Amino acid sequence: MQALGACEPHYIRCIKPNPENKPRRFNSLYILDQLRCGGVLEAVRVTQAGFPTRKLYSEFVDRFRLIVTNSAAPASSEDAPKLTKEIINKLALERCQLGKTKVFLRAGQMALLDSERARILASNATIIQARQLALRV
Repeated sequence: MQALGACEPHYIRCIKPNPENKPRRFNSLYILDQLRCGGVLEAVRVTQAGFPTRKLYSEFVDRFRLIVTNSAAPASSEDAPKLTKEIINKLALERCQLGKTKVFLRAGQMALLDSERARILASNATIIQARQLALRV
């Protein structure tokens, strides 16, 4: 059991496109039955019902830091959870949970974060373009 616990097993599920194994023939009911029997559909359903987006604090902060700060310097591992909380509080995200090493987001929360990030980047690009134009004149 220690040997099993020490490794990270990954499983590859092979899906046969048709019972005859003929190329370019897809039997959708046959494929659906394989996915159902293999537990893939149930696993997807459970993931969607819970927290489908799971990001390490460092990854989350690297992507969304600009929502709370203009610093481009990478955050230390001690600062990442604090910055994550600041980002979540600034956008008033309620459908998320903070774990020991990851932030868990329910469906739709990542879209809100990405739209705010895109808004800030577009605003910054406009400022840069305006300054470049002013320097030319």
